[in-house]
Amino acid sequence: MWHNISIRSQLVILFALLLTFVEAGTLALAYWFDIKERRSLAIEQTRTLGRTLNHDLLKALLNQQASVYSDISFRLSGFDSVAALALLDGKDKVVYQYQQQQNMQSILDITHIETIPQFTGGFLLLRQPLKSDNYVFGSVIFKIDLAAYNTQLKEHLFVLLLIFPLELFVGLAIAWRISRAYTQPFTVLADAMKASDVQNNEYQYVSTRAKNEIADLYEGYNLLIRQIEKTTDGLRQAICHREQSDVANQAKSAFLANMSHELRTPLNAIIGYSEIIRENSLETHQSELVRDSENINVAGRHLLSLINSVLDLSKIEAGKMDVHLEPVSVKSVLYELVSTINPLVDKKHNRLTVEVKNGVDIITTDLTKLRQILINLVSNANKFTSNGEIKIEVWCAEYRDAGCCYFKIRDTGIGMSPETLKKLFTPFTQAEKYTTRDFGGTGLGLTISKRFCQLLGGDITVESELGKGSAFTVRLPAAQSDISNKDVEKRKAG
Repeated sequence: MWHNISIRSQLVILFALLLTFVEAGTLALAYWFDIKERRSLAIEQTRTLGRTLNHDLLKALLNQQASVYSDISFRLSGFDSVAALALLDGKDKVVYQYQQQQNMQSILDITHIETIPQFTGGFLLLRQPLKSDNYVFGSVIFKIDLAAYNTQLKEHLFVLLLIFPLELFVGLAIAWRISRAYTQPFTVLADAMKASDVQNNEYQYVSTRAKNEIADLYEGYNLLIRQIEKTTDGLRQAICHREQSDVANQAKSAFLANMSHELRTPLNAIIGYSEIIRENSLETHQSELVRDSENINVAGRHLLSLINSVLDLSKIEAGKMDVHLEPVSVKSVLYELVSTINPLVDKKHNRLTVEVKNGVDIITTDLTKLRQILINLVSNANKFTSNGEIKIEVWCAEYRDAGCCYFKIRDTGIGMSPETLKKLFTPFTQAEKYTTRDFGGTGLGLTISKRFCQLLGGDITVESELGKGSAFTVRLPAAQSDISNKDVEKRKAG
């Protein structure tokens, strides 16, 4: 509940409580000092009265005559505060006693009182010795009625109680004013924040004449608003550019899709006719036509592969690449991979080995895309390796609390420099200029492989050293539960 109260009200409440405690303490302390002062005054006046009556009391003590007692009683009757008096000899025997009222407590009940003043029952009991020439003849005990002192004390207390609420009211007024002065800057900032409209790019700035911390606070807020305004403008421009880029990408994808269709249809026809010509040439033993038809077939298939790669990349960028998850046997995929790639490996005089560690069996992924990823990576390793070794290692391990399957393709080829690694997965980019001349390729294989891995919830990392070879590691989720439809949609959109 306390946190639901405004800071200004909290300050006023805290100040009011503090002021109440201080005022109450001050009131109690003043009342205590007043009591102490009035008691000291009563004791001093009683001792003065004792010194004034000392001669008459000594005379009454020594002579013990009724006329002297009557004279003392008459003199004491003029003092309203003297309720009773007892005159004692040197043996503490009561010689004379005086009582202002007959219904009062007998003075004989208090003869045990020592010289220390005592306050009891609204009376002051004070014993004072009777001396002459430093010789003590006896003592006198006064019983002083404190009614007059108590009346004055109550009047003083009443005045203090009247002043207390007035002081409290003045203190609260000051507290309200102070709290307003200290909370107003925050109120101004809150109003400025509410008045700012990010949607319409309208921002409220604040200003002050102060030269203290409030000015620093306002300046910091204005600086933050300027940064937000600048960032918002940049984001809007980026969104505008992104929208324009999306439109351009969609147009590009549509163009590539249409063009790939228009190109693949005649290419398939060319490939088909080249195969027919080859078969006919073999029957008629026309060796030159056989070689020419084979060259046409190889060139056509290569061009068709390039068109398919461009089409795949355009689908990925447009977010239209579909993912078909299914249980996949890793060993079967590797067997098909080795069967497909072995002729190319033998042609480059390389040695291909496969090592599958225990625990690797079935994973849930897109079979077609996994096959294309592995073929691209192994083909790439074989392309840049001659008379060397290519090794495929497969194992399963945890990655961020999820089971993953890892495929590492290691080669002993030409390797890459650190500068080349930075741009390795950029579309239409080859490792070095001379690799395009010496080894060919469009630079799309690695890009598509990485995009496929990311689409399946994984990634590709690479380690390489120039002149010593390279190692590409593919990480893919092993279980279907680790790839949700929402994740796939997000990756397609991204």
